[in-house]
Amino acid sequence: MKILRDYYLPAFKSSIVDAGAQSVMTAYNALNGIPCTANKFLLQDILRNEWQFPGWVVTDCGAIYDIHINHKYVSDPVKAVALSLKAGTDLNCGSYFRLYLKDAFNQGLITMEYIDQALLRIFTTRIKLGVFDPPSMNPYSKISKDVVDSKQHQELAHQIALQSVVLLKNKNNVLPLQKNIKSVAVIGPNANFCRFGTYSGKSSIQITPLEGIKSLIPDANITYSQGTTILETKLPTMPNNMFYTLDGSPGVKAEYFKGFDIKKKPDLVRIEKSPNISWEFDGTPDSTVFEPNFFSVRFSGNIVVKKSGSYKINVNGIDGLKFYFQGKKIIDKVSDNYSHTTFKTSYLKKGTQYPFSIEYFEDEGWGEVRLGISEIKEGLIDDAISKAKSSDLVLMVMGTYDYIESEGRDRQNTDLPLDQKNLLKKVYDVNKNIILVLINGSTISLPWADEHISAIIEAWYPGQSGGKAIAEVLFGDFNPGGKLPMTFYKGIKDLPPFDDYDIRNGRTYMYFKGEPLYPFGHGLSYTNFKVDDVRLNDTKFSKNDTLRINFNITNIGSRRGSEVPQLYIEHKGIKKLKAFKRIFLNQGESLKSYMKVAITDLQSWDLNENKYVIIPGDYSIHLGTSSRDLLFTSNIKLLSH
Repeated sequence: MKILRDYYLPAFKSSIVDAGAQSVMTAYNALNGIPCTANKFLLQDILRNEWQFPGWVVTDCGAIYDIHINHKYVSDPVKAVALSLKAGTDLNCGSYFRLYLKDAFNQGLITMEYIDQALLRIFTTRIKLGVFDPPSMNPYSKISKDVVDSKQHQELAHQIALQSVVLLKNKNNVLPLQKNIKSVAVIGPNANFCRFGTYSGKSSIQITPLEGIKSLIPDANITYSQGTTILETKLPTMPNNMFYTLDGSPGVKAEYFKGFDIKKKPDLVRIEKSPNISWEFDGTPDSTVFEPNFFSVRFSGNIVVKKSGSYKINVNGIDGLKFYFQGKKIIDKVSDNYSHTTFKTSYLKKGTQYPFSIEYFEDEGWGEVRLGISEIKEGLIDDAISKAKSSDLVLMVMGTYDYIESEGRDRQNTDLPLDQKNLLKKVYDVNKNIILVLINGSTISLPWADEHISAIIEAWYPGQSGGKAIAEVLFGDFNPGGKLPMTFYKGIKDLPPFDDYDIRNGRTYMYFKGEPLYPFGHGLSYTNFKVDDVRLNDTKFSKNDTLRINFNITNIGSRRGSEVPQLYIEHKGIKKLKAFKRIFLNQGESLKSYMKVAITDLQSWDLNENKYVIIPGDYSIHLGTSSRDLLFTSNIKLLSH
């Protein structure tokens, strides 16, 4: 409970209490054994009673389904619906309220009071938004559509990408690069893709790193190699002319069943053009036979490729499915809300029929099955090595993408993917003049690269102008100044088991006792800064006081840049970030600045008193440029009350 109160809840509280968020989505997981979507402690005791949240709560899609199917917290969907509504959810993303709420009411598991309460919260927000007002009365209706994708927004996306880049390593100041370089090999699975991360919208501008580099140094001889096979979560949809029934006719056999027992006689059998079908929200194969969102189907047939070769095949199902190819089970995720995988085939011959089958189970909201396919390019590593050999410089653009980390797909470890590690080492063997660019959404362990590669930058998933921003950082048009919002560990061995959720056992910069690869808050610059004249406004503080730290910062380097002074407060050996400020300075420029922390922000949860308290005693104040690079330390005392 103490870690929940001191570490996890404050971010939610600031969004809800301080910023005034009007909607909250429940999580799939459980807290202390109770699914979050049915957790009265979270949704009532804390959210509504303690924080006085006035808005409405929506479940994540299929989360009520999870209460009884995956958590097995109750025995049937009717009880799951009742439990969730009574706990404090108002709206269900999915079909469970529509399918089972009336049954829950008729069985006496809920009263009309709970239904009215949910409706009142939802409609209050809709009324606030002017949904029921004529457009002339609604200020939101007057916002021009030209705002979307405007020049101002495009430049904002560009600036976000620039200011997010973190310079992790820059041995002997090899960066920034000179634009008069003659030849560059751009290599890696993220080099010619615009990586957005999942749940990103479509943009009119998509600049890849390769495109950004070509645009910035047009006179250089630039070559490109992907280097490794990319296993995307969504490959091009397999066309209808690749599917044949077992007797050789075009299409696939589809056997549809009421419910989820596919061992019985099917309720409907027909030939579909392909298994790539979307039943949309509340859809059915035949509304005269099946209830919406309550059926299963077995597709069977043969896949025939039009060109001999090795392929990647991608299987996607909204809800659970099993997939078999050439008699081998490839995926078995019957109880998942979203099931997907990508696998490599053996060599497939043109015109040969390869049997497959799909068992799909639709029980929640939108229903869809989709197969994708793409030919595997051979000789990728050899191509990369050849181009690296003949170039003055190699830019390796590596990291992760949605197949490696996304919703429903956790990474297996913190390492750079194995094929990318091998590629990096093979390229290094023929050309040691390498700059490594990382594109990813979470921490990456790369001790070998840190030891051997001269410069490494972290670009995250940089969005639509990411390629342009990366090029501008590499060649010095912009001086990087981003800082790591997480610790980069040397390897997964540095962390406790995945199911150990107590961060006090060695997680985060606060409790990790080892030597990180790159510490929380780390980030270099092409210029240098000096911080001096650091002073505290006092050494003794009471509950209602505010601590203020004053300092002077000077850019003593050769170009404009930014630094992010960070204020950490330490108590009983635990150091926590409490304030930070990004400061841009021209060459030679100085600035007197300060940061403030209210003493009430130092309170922590007392398990005995069941409330937040300020613990009197000695505290250490640190000012630094990361959680490990501390420039100033002083001690203060918090007085008892």
